[in-house]
Amino acid sequence: MKIPNKAVNSDSRLTNKYIFSVLRANRDTLIKQVDSKFQLMKLGYLFQTWKCVELIPVSTVDECCNIKTNCTIYRTKHKLPYVITASWGPIFRKVSSIDGFTEFMYINTSEWNRRQEDTNNKYNKTLYYFWSDGYLYFPNIEWKKVKIEALFEEDIEKFNDCDEDAEQCKTFLDNTFRIPKELFKACLDMTNMALMNEYQRIQSDEEMNKNENRKN
Repeated sequence: MKIPNKAVNSDSRLTNKYIFSVLRANRDTLIKQVDSKFQLMKLGYLFQTWKCVELIPVSTVDECCNIKTNCTIYRTKHKLPYVITASWGPIFRKVSSIDGFTEFMYINTSEWNRRQEDTNNKYNKTLYYFWSDGYLYFPNIEWKKVKIEALFEEDIEKFNDCDEDAEQCKTFLDNTFRIPKELFKACLDMTNMALMNEYQRIQSDEEMNKNENRKN
């Protein structure tokens, strides 16, 4: 994605990676605003589904093992690709069994531990997950796989493709830029303004340096 600003685009110091970082920051700000109005989950086109995420039992040295449970804790085998965040954390639309019929509810570790001390909790059949350091943890199941629908930053088709010869690597410029359609222009405008300000700052610094060199 290129920002339509000739002055900025002609300056090699404002790299594609830097431009994308500004776009990403502005996108995240706008998404948090939508999420605060409880409208984000309705925008199904933003979300991607990882159909078959492998789980493994957690090692006893894992940082999550301070939670209280009589069961083996399972977690995703690998860290998940970056999930765009809202004010409360990464945005997951649905975490479920492979067939989609059994859903998990998000819980944080402190709330989980509090519930374990409640004598009535033994009647609670809800399945939970929590998030830590890029992994999803499941404290009360012993499953091998789950399905995750989330606002992943990168395209995740490769994780659902059974063709071993399929393209496994994309640059960040090849990925779909995930943002509510009605906010795309606002994100571009915000980014253009930020890049122009940065460009002018660089130009100003260079001019000051030239003046200092002339004095010396």
